[in-house]
Amino acid sequence: MTMTVRETLTDADREAFRRDGYLRLGTVLDAVEVRTLQGRADALARGWVVNHAVRVSLVDPDGPPAPAGPAPGYLQLEGLETDNLFRPVIERPLWREVCAELHGAHAAVCFLAAMVVNRPAGAGPGLPWHQHASQGRLLDREPQVSAWIALDPASDADGGLEVLAGSHRLGLLGSGAEPSLAARAEALHADGAGVLLDAQPGEGFLLHGWLIQRSGSHSTAAPRRAFSMVWADARTRDLRTGERCALVHGAPADDADPRIGRLRDEREAQMRAAQEAREQRDAATARWQRAVHDNQDLRVEQQRLRDAVRQNHEELMTMGRRLADVAAAELPAAAIRQQQAADNEALRATVAQLRQNCAELAHRLDATHASRSWRVTLPLRRATDLLRRR
Repeated sequence: MTMTVRETLTDADREAFRRDGYLRLGTVLDAVEVRTLQGRADALARGWVVNHAVRVSLVDPDGPPAPAGPAPGYLQLEGLETDNLFRPVIERPLWREVCAELHGAHAAVCFLAAMVVNRPAGAGPGLPWHQHASQGRLLDREPQVSAWIALDPASDADGGLEVLAGSHRLGLLGSGAEPSLAARAEALHADGAGVLLDAQPGEGFLLHGWLIQRSGSHSTAAPRRAFSMVWADARTRDLRTGERCALVHGAPADDADPRIGRLRDEREAQMRAAQEAREQRDAATARWQRAVHDNQDLRVEQQRLRDAVRQNHEELMTMGRRLADVAAAELPAAAIRQQQAADNEALRATVAQLRQNCAELAHRLDATHASRSWRVTLPLRRATDLLRRR
């Protein structure tokens, strides 16, 4: 059966979107296009097709690679406006007509997101009530419209989208964690405003950026993939960087607000300061590393000096012991020499005394010989000697 692919909006479509905040578009991709985009999404997620501008959000970034099969374990593929198979879908005249309805035919349009959202098999709980325009962006104006195209069957069991018809007229309420949004959503749901957007592959919806929506829990064994596109006025800027989003069609507006220029100048100055800080950090790191190496060399030199001092100390101790041994060995010889010197001195004193005694004796003899009595008794002594000889 031949499918009719939606190519334009009717007045009834415009009125329904303004009233309800969403619009069923019916078939926007034929079966061949659906299979092509399914395969491309899985190939990008698995790395079989390399596009460095496409960002993959995995179910478990630290887990093992996804097993072989039709749907790897990823949550989102972002940056698909750079892919040559998704880009033709993005540039269809239907979306330009949608943007012209909201922003005016004169307005240039840019992309905030072009991504495949995947609910892997058995992914469990869905998302709470939220508004798509408030999801983690810091922009100077909020996006007004997005498109959601099913690449797999979407039903209540598959975690399909549920919206609150007309809730976009409440304006931007904030994140789903805020009590005001949750309370408003539950009250509207209780009043019967909830609408389940079930879809077959290739069918799509327009969603207002302020429409309150949620996705149910996913309990089936099959994945539920969808291609989502978010547009904005081309004048939209990131409040953190001052940069515009990627232009889809139209001419970019001039910078009418001088604050944008100042923002950009400040950002460039901050980037230069950050680069200088990185260079200073790298230089300080290099100095620190050199100091560490010098300190290590100093420790080695100190250890070498300590070893040399220890060796010198040991040598001095050994020399001291040797000197003590020599002194102990020489002490008896010195005592003997001292005693011999004393004995020699005493002997010399004795000899001198004997000499003196002999001299005195000789002097006495001479005196005796010289005396008269010695001379008178001389004949008598001679007679005595003669008698002794006989």
